[in-house]
Amino acid sequence: MLRYRGIPNTLLAVGRERIALDNERFVGAVGFRQNEQTFDAATIVNTSITDLELRYDYVASVQRIFGEDNRQGDWNTESHFFHAALARYAFAKAAGYGYLLDIDDDRTLHSQTYGLRLTGDHPYMGVKFGYALEYAHQSDYEGNPRNFSLDYYLIEPRVQAGWATVWLGYESLEGNGVSAFQTPMATLHKFNGFADKFLTTPASGLIDRYAGISFRLGDVVGFNGVTLQGIYHDYNTARGDADLGSEFNAELSGLVFKRYRLTLKYAHYVADGFATDTNKMWMLVDVNF
Repeated sequence: MLRYRGIPNTLLAVGRERIALDNERFVGAVGFRQNEQTFDAATIVNTSITDLELRYDYVASVQRIFGEDNRQGDWNTESHFFHAALARYAFAKAAGYGYLLDIDDDRTLHSQTYGLRLTGDHPYMGVKFGYALEYAHQSDYEGNPRNFSLDYYLIEPRVQAGWATVWLGYESLEGNGVSAFQTPMATLHKFNGFADKFLTTPASGLIDRYAGISFRLGDVVGFNGVTLQGIYHDYNTARGDADLGSEFNAELSGLVFKRYRLTLKYAHYVADGFATDTNKMWMLVDVNF
């Protein structure tokens, strides 16, 4: 990748890069996978206004997690990412975005998505209260053979007290029975359960009601910075409120020898008539240089 910073408060870049915007719900690097997602892109980032970052990416191709031997491993695109992030106040950070996806390999994924995301936190008497709120609208774009107009909603309050954090969430991706709100360039494994049952949103949409708790356990038996978390998901369709099952996720992570992070992950999905019952387990090792 080539980068140029000769213009004040501006970055120009061209080449292959990781792009991770906001919480990666729409655009991400899929860092969980050994083969990460990368983008061949031209990028402009400007920070001339205090606390405001303006970004534009033109994406010519996407190297996906499946590898070049897979038919879906590489996408040729003429896609545009517009993103503005305002971070002046800790209790109210805002991001506005527009993602125009033109994917040569799958015209049904051509879409235009515009949205707003608000996040923040505020300490009070030793307790930190936080939240995430998001709304987006998605419609067909550039020759998509399907016509659709769909909404996305996210509500996620959280409370942190001492070494524990608790959060609740409601995420809705609408569907009309033929097309559903899709985020094909996201870090999808982060959302809607570790079992990866909803990497593609069902045609009738998806509502994910979830609750999570995490603990910062500190140093435990030679490991540093140990964390433990559990999350429960309950899934339904956005159209018709049909049952799509439930899922429990757990993750344990810690640092050893100051350089190696070991992570164990577990997913238990109960189908309730949708897909199949599934158990998955991962062990990951990350090395910091």
